[in-house]
Amino acid sequence: MTDITDLASEQEQAYRDAVLSDQDRRAGLRGKSFLDSARNCRVCDETLPLARRQAVPGVQTCRACQEDLEAAVAGRGFVGRFTPTSRPRRVETRPTAPLDGGEIG
Repeated sequence: MTDITDLASEQEQAYRDAVLSDQDRRAGLRGKSFLDSARNCRVCDETLPLARRQAVPGVQTCRACQEDLEAAVAGRGFVGRFTPTSRPRRVETRPTAPLDGGEIG
């Protein structure tokens, strides 16, 4: 006779399998193998380890870049490699007075 713990465990496993399957479907990973993975990260161009390419078929980014992208999507802003200071800043130029003291025109 199965007890309530066994039933709960089976339901939890069925739910986990369904969620993971749905996630694979939404991410477009169903049917992909490590051969579909990029060899280099699409963001930073670092080499993707074979273990990552095998664990996440179709992967396109390294772990660090993927974490940064997920943080940005989650609304926490850019972190890690994408901090505001790590990107070139746009410098606004304002007209200044000419050296000869004349008007700007």
